[in-house]
Amino acid sequence: MRALASFSLVVTSLVALTACGSSKPAERKDSVVPADMENMPEDDSWTQASFDIPECDGYFAKMATCRGAFPVNARGAMDAGMLQVVVAWREAKAQDPVALVATCQSATEDSAQGLGEVCPGVFPAPKPE
Repeated sequence: MRALASFSLVVTSLVALTACGSSKPAERKDSVVPADMENMPEDDSWTQASFDIPECDGYFAKMATCRGAFPVNARGAMDAGMLQVVVAWREAKAQDPVALVATCQSATEDSAQGLGEVCPGVFPAPKPE
């Protein structure tokens, strides 16, 4: 389960990296997406994923809402990462659904930190300490 949490953190980091730096990211064409990940084919089928676990479904709903804030050239990379999360979380649910709840909660918290400025209505920016 530790590897799953790490994987979720990597995806969240990738998502934050691809979205950073613009107040109007959906219109932005010059994101910081690595060249090999730029303009990947889009596949938003992950936005319909359901785990029957409120913490996980809530995370995916927030990420689906936030997807539109990403630069167009970064959405394919986001989709690819989120599709991998769907597969990993479905396997994790089959093995240990209780542990998956904690993973989903952690992914939501990590996304709030990484995406608060990009999607403030979805992930409120953390308050300064």
